[in-house]
Amino acid sequence: MKLQLTHVLFAVLQTLGLLAYAADPAPEPAPEQPDLAALAQLMSPGAQLYMLRGCHACHGIQGEGVVPKHGPRLAGLPAEYIARQLTHFQNGTRGGSFDDLYGRQMQLAVNSLSAIHIQLIAQHLANFRAAPPLETQLDGDWAKGSQIYQDQCLACHGEAGVGNLALEGTPLAGQIDVYLAQQLRNYQGGIRGSHADDIFGRQMSASMAGLASEQDIVDVSLYLATVGGVAEAAPPTTPEEVVASFYRRLDGRDKNAIYEILHPDVVFHFPDRQVTGPAGYWAYVSQIALLIPDYRHELKGIETEATDQSMVHVKSISISGSLANGEDLTLPGTARYRVVNGKIVEAWVG
Repeated sequence: MKLQLTHVLFAVLQTLGLLAYAADPAPEPAPEQPDLAALAQLMSPGAQLYMLRGCHACHGIQGEGVVPKHGPRLAGLPAEYIARQLTHFQNGTRGGSFDDLYGRQMQLAVNSLSAIHIQLIAQHLANFRAAPPLETQLDGDWAKGSQIYQDQCLACHGEAGVGNLALEGTPLAGQIDVYLAQQLRNYQGGIRGSHADDIFGRQMSASMAGLASEQDIVDVSLYLATVGGVAEAAPPTTPEEVVASFYRRLDGRDKNAIYEILHPDVVFHFPDRQVTGPAGYWAYVSQIALLIPDYRHELKGIETEATDQSMVHVKSISISGSLANGEDLTLPGTARYRVVNGKIVEAWVG
């Protein structure tokens, strides 16, 4: 199935009222509009619920987490774990303590979800690729955190924090460090994991004796937040390498690439509108993820233009993945990029 990317994406999001940023109006004459009712069906029920219920405001459109809102990363976590936590918030097993401010907020947020809604949202988040860690906030000792993890946490949460499904050990690698630290403090203080029905939470509370100090909590949280990161083998040096590195990291859901490789005033020119700034572009690709959670880019024929060494021409760039109905979708195009001092400053994609 091949469709024009921007027509599909913006038609669906406008239909559902989910546009996350202001865009310039389409030029005249306006492109032919596709069947909006049919396109809305391309988004999974879980994706629609996740957006319409406002979950993305605290957890990110791609489930990457939002540090200022104290929203943890949920992308790629097991659906069973997410559903269990949502159910625990709903029935008071989690978030019932007066001292758990954000837990109480979650209780209010999920109060009216049905069991089916919970399963749909959980599966939607599980379908996302696990995002690499965002920029860390804590000042700790990574090596000490690694040792604490090996000694105290590995048995239940797996090598390098990848999780242990057999023991219901949640994947922790790449989680936001300040969120991890707060949850460990909550377990230690009886704010979380003290409810009689929270079997795995009670196990976590009992294991907190292995963390002897606040610094231990900081160190192990920092370790877990960064252990999942995959660094580039070497920084890109040529304009072609900059463009290739950008999409490689984007396909790994590396939000840091947006701010490290895109110029603060970058402009992306699409056939029917412009997207400006790193935040605007992240919103754009996040909205693609609502339709294609496993999206990936394929670039062919990357070369620098002979008359202008700052211009990179990509003869073929496509986004592909699977829709909610299981159908494979490919969105083809071509692109040109202006790269200055290792930053993409302007792009034309069509």
